Amino acid sequence: MLKTKRIGLIVTKEEKDWVVLLAKLEGGLSQASLIRRLIHKAAEEYNLTANSNNISLSPDAELKTTLAAATARVETSGNAPVQGDLTREKV
Repeated sequence: MLKTKRIGLIVTKEEKDWVVLLAKLEGGLSQASLIRRLIHKAAEEYNLTANSNNISLSPDAELKTTLAAATARVETSGNAPVQGDLTREKV
């Protein structure tokens, strides 16, 4: 596969150390190869498909993404329901 796009990442020292360690644990991959492998694993997990430059989410992945976004909004709003209490109203 021809690689023509660059991604610049700003990471913490800890994240950089993890990338180096994970690359070693994955059989001595380069850091770029490790990051590509992680991207491919995540894409498989979400059942992402690439159809001739038209990238789309599978229905399952769309639902997961929507639910994750909704959960993040609730958690950051300060009004997250208590575990098991999905009917909590704003006070």
